[in-house]
Amino acid sequence: MVLKTRKLLKGQNDMGQGEDRISKLPDSLLHNILSFLQIKCVVRTSILSKRWSSYTELLEGPKKTKVDGLHNCEVKIYAPNLVSLTYYGSIAKGYVLSTFSSLVDADVNFVFETRREEIGYGASIPNLLQGLSNVKCLKVSGKTLEGISADHLLKNLPTFHNLIQLNLTSKVQYAADKALFVLLQMTPNLESLVFHRESTSLSKNLGFRPSAHSNNDVWTQNMVTGCLFQHLKCVHFKQFSGYPRELDMIKLILKNARALQTITIESSSFLKEALNTEVVIMEQLLRLPRDSPSCVIEFS
Repeated sequence: MVLKTRKLLKGQNDMGQGEDRISKLPDSLLHNILSFLQIKCVVRTSILSKRWSSYTELLEGPKKTKVDGLHNCEVKIYAPNLVSLTYYGSIAKGYVLSTFSSLVDADVNFVFETRREEIGYGASIPNLLQGLSNVKCLKVSGKTLEGISADHLLKNLPTFHNLIQLNLTSKVQYAADKALFVLLQMTPNLESLVFHRESTSLSKNLGFRPSAHSNNDVWTQNMVTGCLFQHLKCVHFKQFSGYPRELDMIKLILKNARALQTITIESSSFLKEALNTEVVIMEQLLRLPRDSPSCVIEFS
């Protein structure tokens, strides 16, 4: 009995002096083990094996690598039962998407660092939007609209037959006006339209921003159209500043939205500070002709 105990103790003492068993593990198993650990824990345990330390360097590597985004990549998504999609970031070289027949909501916000980047990769945006053509609620940023403002890109926009709610989630520059108008034409069953604005203390950044080259042509030239907003019921302007482009947009909606029930106008801090101007604009809006006899304009 004493001899057997001594052998067991001897075996336990030799375990730390034996061969490196971790080095014999397959790569797939090592990757699986490391995936459950934080990087600090991986570094601490690298003393267990020389091979383990090489994986530590591999994990730390990406922190020092500059990534250029998805410009040279093609994004493929096969998810026929997808109900919600949020895309925020740089644009890819191209998109291969399955038919999202069950898609309920989508939020698209492309980020462009330069105008050159916007022009160079904007052609991929209609490609993505075509895959979202069955969506019911769409959120899109002003920058995204700017990316598709060229005529040859606007021709590739799909018709959103199922879309009932459209939200513009950031300020819309003058360069995006044409794209916005075409997008509205491609939403024949739209019921709700919301204009969000980024909160800021700089009044020049609020609402439909004025431009040195802006003459409101897009909205004034299309004031005679009768095919827009046939099913539109609710419109909400957030951070409304009373700029001419905003006023022309409201005129266009009132003139063509026969089913319109309410327009809610939420004044920006800039407009609220100019109390007299706010009152004048409110009175002006209330006097505008409207195609819907039951439409109510609400101010908040």
